[in-house]
Amino acid sequence: MKKIALASILALLSGLTQAAEHYIVPRIGFMDIQINQASLLTSAGVYAGYPVLIPNFTAEAEFVTGLSGGDYSTQTGNGSYSVTTFGMYGTYRLGLVGDLFAKARVGGLFEYVQNDGPLGFRDSSRAGLSGGLGLGYAVPGGVTVEFDAVIVEQDIIFYGLGGHFQF
Repeated sequence: MKKIALASILALLSGLTQAAEHYIVPRIGFMDIQINQASLLTSAGVYAGYPVLIPNFTAEAEFVTGLSGGDYSTQTGNGSYSVTTFGMYGTYRLGLVGDLFAKARVGGLFEYVQNDGPLGFRDSSRAGLSGGLGLGYAVPGGVTVEFDAVIVEQDIIFYGLGGHFQF
């Protein structure tokens, strides 16, 4: 189901990126879930953006889902977490040196945490504020490589690496 959702969103975003200045960023990474000493959750996703009227600002929509990992152990048994997020962000890019830039984003996020584990642990969802910081480097040929860390919630941080393709 997650693979179908990711493929559908990629197809939709690819169709939306036909106008100049749109961009799409497929990404991989991991979520550090600091609950029950869970292992890192390997994750993949995509975000798309479009510049707004203010220079260096963009509006971005993002989807990220867990693929594997997130295993934990408690006194009542073993289990695993999977996290899926949908976010809308305002993003600012600041040129540093040459083709290197810093990136800051803040916005709203909806998360769904699936818990396959012992009784007493349930799936949950919530919406809230999210933000992150990152670095990027423009590679010749219209591709930019970006690394960032995004706070999903108090106990979950997503560390991602993506390739920024401008259309």
